[in-house]
Amino acid sequence: MSHVADRILMLPPLVALLLVFALPALEASAFVGFIIPGEIGVILGGVLANQHKLPLWAALVAGIAGAVIGDSVGYEIGRRYGERLLQKIPNRLLKQKHIAPRTWWLVMVVGRCSSAGSPPPCGCWCLGSPGWPASLI
Repeated sequence: MSHVADRILMLPPLVALLLVFALPALEASAFVGFIIPGEIGVILGGVLANQHKLPLWAALVAGIAGAVIGDSVGYEIGRRYGERLLQKIPNRLLKQKHIAPRTWWLVMVVGRCSSAGSPPPCGCWCLGSPGWPASLI
């Protein structure tokens, strides 16, 4: 596993900066966070900044922008396709009576406090979240 980390740390700075942006962005918008947490990209940026391969400000801007843009894209996916996605889930996994339109805040709080750390924004929209600022909870 250390050879993977070594190869990532030897990437050209621009490619590494792209990873610092892309991993947090894809965590929420494309559900990549179930496989590779977005925090890995931010940690990568911090290690590269410590090794003077990237400026710290660039790693911070890329990580923050990736997280904000990823949440916004995930929210828009839920707004546009959320109802159709929920209807395709079999009843044995998610019963329609358990989807209350005013429980978005509960999803946000439980998701932030769980080991997953972040609820998918598209799921919050499906449950009636009032808008993008609610994802800041």
